[in-house]
Amino acid sequence: MKKYENLFVIRSVTKFYGMPGIRFGYGIATDSLIDRLQIVRQPWSINSLAGYATSAAFKDIEFIENTKRTIAKERAQLAKMLSEIGGMHIFPSETNFLLVKILNSKFTSIMLKEQMAKEGVLIRDCSTFVGLDNSYFRVTIRSSKENSKLIKILRDVLKKKA
Repeated sequence: MKKYENLFVIRSVTKFYGMPGIRFGYGIATDSLIDRLQIVRQPWSINSLAGYATSAAFKDIEFIENTKRTIAKERAQLAKMLSEIGGMHIFPSETNFLLVKILNSKFTSIMLKEQMAKEGVLIRDCSTFVGLDNSYFRVTIRSSKENSKLIKILRDVLKKKA
C-alpha cells in the first residue's frame, strides 16, 4: 500500500473458518482510499453476530496455525497425486484450492464436472472465468481421505474417456 495508493487488499474470513452464513471479510488500504470508500459504504454492513464470531475466530491462534499447516501439507500431497495421473498441468498455489488445466483436448472441464458430480464429487468448472477456458477446473483442498477419494474417482472418470 505504501507503493500503490489505489491498492485495496480484501480477504474472506468465512471460508477459512468454515462459517459461510456469517459472510465476513475485511479490506486493507490507505486511509485516503478507505475514506473514499466510506462515502458509498452501506450503514451496518456487518451484523453483531458476525462481529462477535469473527472476533472470537481471530483470537484462536492455535486453530489458525494448525489449519495453515494442514492445508499446506494436503495441498502438496494433492498436487503430487494429481500430477501422477498425467494429462494435466497443476498450477502452483498458496491457497486452499488448486487450479488444473486439462491437457487432453478430448475432455473438457464441463464434461469432467458432470462426470465427477455423478460420482458424488464436486469440482469447480472454470470455463466461465475471465482468461480461462473449458480446459480449466479447480479443486478444493480437503482432508487426506477426501482428497484420496477425489483422485480415485478422477482416475476412473478419465479412464472411461481415454
